[in-house]
Amino acid sequence: MIRNVVVSFIEQVKTPKTLAVLSHSFVTTHYYYAPICPAPSSLITNALSSSPKSTFLSTKSKAETSKEPWGFHMSVDAISCEASSIRCKEHIAKFTDDLVNKINMKAYGEAQIVMFGDGNKKGYTLVQLIETSNISAHFCEESNDMYFDLFSCKTFCREQVKSLIQSYFRPETMKTFERRR
Repeated sequence: MIRNVVVSFIEQVKTPKTLAVLSHSFVTTHYYYAPICPAPSSLITNALSSSPKSTFLSTKSKAETSKEPWGFHMSVDAISCEASSIRCKEHIAKFTDDLVNKINMKAYGEAQIVMFGDGNKKGYTLVQLIETSNISAHFCEESNDMYFDLFSCKTFCREQVKSLIQSYFRPETMKTFERRR
């Protein structure tokens, strides 16, 4: 049954434009079944074998997609951090200052670090404007998790960001997501 649906999907796709028009949820929901059917083009193979978190379908030509990205977005889910580290405003401020310096950014004003939320949403929220965009994070006290985002049109070393998060907050695990925009 699934094989027939996937084959039918592939037969409908004749061009990148058609692929973009077809339901994106089909690709991200059923991509696991791609290996059982022959793909007529590398476009379909790439779309069906991509992770659902990072799959996106484009109608841009190869020349358009080969240009430099306008910006870089990095998100980190730092799970089960050291409890005292995410509950200390001064510690979060020091992390922010060190991060801005380590990745060679220029802070625009002071970091805003404010306690927000109730119950399982309670925790500090960080917003630091940088000349090339922003850094933000939310620290969830109930689970000791940190949800971090950095967007910049200037490149930065992702390994340095992960290393600083690890050294300041000591999470048990980190999930990292990166996107070029």
